[in-house]
Amino acid sequence: MPIFEYWGYDKKESDFVFKEINLDKDIRNKISEHSYAILTFKNCTLCFQKIKVKVNNRNEFLKIVQKNPIVCETCAQYSPNYSLNSEIKKPINIILGELTDSELKVLTGIIKLKDKKLIYRHIFNNDILDTKIWKIINLLQRKGLIRVERDSNWKIESFEFENEINNYI
Repeated sequence: MPIFEYWGYDKKESDFVFKEINLDKDIRNKISEHSYAILTFKNCTLCFQKIKVKVNNRNEFLKIVQKNPIVCETCAQYSPNYSLNSEIKKPINIILGELTDSELKVLTGIIKLKDKKLIYRHIFNNDILDTKIWKIINLLQRKGLIRVERDSNWKIESFEFENEINNYI
């Protein structure tokens, strides 16, 4: 049954209210089982997958939105590279100061070139399997300087970065 048969909007309270309908236990269980939302955040800084969180009520929703996770639950639970301190972001100028010359060169190239074909040509020198460059790109992602956006087949769509980084480069 459509959800509007069970929920109504109270204009005085400016809130949704559950309509008092005699429902059997099975239908009530089915409604509560399917009453959730899946929130999608940016990519995890460790595994680079989209962070998806299932919330079942308004309180869970508010908590997760305020938290704005940068690491997925699986990496937080199992990855040895995760620590609670990684959630605290350093200022960009400090992160940039920690980069080596080659890391800074790759970051600058990604920001200036923008287009994935140009990045492949000039940073990877047309060798997309260059593990040395991928290690640098993975490090830049972990530090939150860039994001590699991928489609469902794991094919790269684009290289993304915050505009604030462009001001420092």
